[in-house]
Amino acid sequence: MKIDYIISPYNHFYREIFKKYFDARLINPVDRDQMLSMSPNSNKIFLFADRMSLQYMANSHGVGKNIIFFRRHELYDVPANLIMQSKHKFFKVYTLNSFLQNKLKLNYGVDSDIEKNYINEDNWSYAQRGHGNNIAWVGEFKDRKAPDYIVEVAQYYKDYQFHCAVSQGPLKQLYLDFITNYGLKNVFIYEDVDSQEKMNDFLNDKNYLLTTSISEGLPNCVLEASAKGIKPIIRNYPGNMFNEFTYGSLAGIQAHLNSQYNSVEYRELITNNYGLNQFLQFRDKIVAA
Repeated sequence: MKIDYIISPYNHFYREIFKKYFDARLINPVDRDQMLSMSPNSNKIFLFADRMSLQYMANSHGVGKNIIFFRRHELYDVPANLIMQSKHKFFKVYTLNSFLQNKLKLNYGVDSDIEKNYINEDNWSYAQRGHGNNIAWVGEFKDRKAPDYIVEVAQYYKDYQFHCAVSQGPLKQLYLDFITNYGLKNVFIYEDVDSQEKMNDFLNDKNYLLTTSISEGLPNCVLEASAKGIKPIIRNYPGNMFNEFTYGSLAGIQAHLNSQYNSVEYRELITNNYGLNQFLQFRDKIVAA
């Protein structure tokens, strides 16, 4: 099966791997003209089950095959009736973990396969590292990322420097004021990171990647940091697949900060499970369908 279009409303770095290796045109569903330019009989991969993509499928009368990913937030943010109206147009559905798979089946009667996120590990410069004081936090200032928890962590670990790669958003200034109110302004360093190259540079001198999210599919920042040899410390969330690196309390973070550091292990986790070779196997499976 030839894939003609890759549809994604977000500037996530992994959309480029789909575009390149499926040799397909990239479409932003927010752009109505782009959506209307697609032939209804073409084959498409929707990287997110966002509202615009689901509305397109619900109103489409073509015979093209639609492959769609439910990555996380769609099961909470998208109106249930929109999923129900479009599900008859799903040719193949993928989720990122068993929690999401079960939730999609229970709530909407939709069967899905679990498929990982992948990165091209060669795009992420690797180096041997060890324990240090630089902690990276990557995300957006929104509730599900729980940025207020990073403030609690910073109060407890004042000897560490927290480097935050954040995107612009309506809550950004609110949290900056919140951090200043706690006297932690000098503990945090902020950078706007909007490209793969900038993220690669941002992570270069970091010792740890800390996540605080209460809900995720499969966080790409964990894959990217691990590929660079950085130790991930991941807040436990429903469907989490990184049990070895998870925490559920401040004491759990401390345990990871004190435990053995092994950059080779983190890199091999990616190359053996989430790297380009695994993505190409997934691509070949789609093409053969």
